[in-house]
Amino acid sequence: LACVGEGVFSIVWYSSLTIGEMITVSDDKHVTVTGYALGHDNAGGPVIDAGNSTRIFSVSHRSTLRLNNMVLRGGSAEYGGAVAAISSSDLFVFDCTFTRSNALYGGETSPLGCDACPRVESNPEHMTSGSY
Repeated sequence: LACVGEGVFSIVWYSSLTIGEMITVSDDKHVTVTGYALGHDNAGGPVIDAGNSTRIFSVSHRSTLRLNNMVLRGGSAEYGGAVAAISSSDLFVFDCTFTRSNALYGGETSPLGCDACPRVESNPEHMTSGSY
């Protein structure tokens, strides 16, 4: 899965989903994913579950990913089980939960699944590149 084409993408995610392929925000793209919880089954936002088969998001050069009210679960990769943001990219996280991801580097040692990552609560968190 890839966000390709021109400019800015806004995605509203309504239900939980298991993916088998990484979602890539390609060069020079700006993507906002906002989870909208339907009912009590999605408390904390809809779940994107990679089933420990792949990383969930990869953010390429000069690109931006904004995650709002989502649960990212079961990501798996060498670097950043849930999200890998390449140098010169930006990652913003608002009211998200990262759980059950694993990686050799940047796996699940904090709420974002990485070593020494800041805690993310209801306030926005901005990170520039890294594995989460």
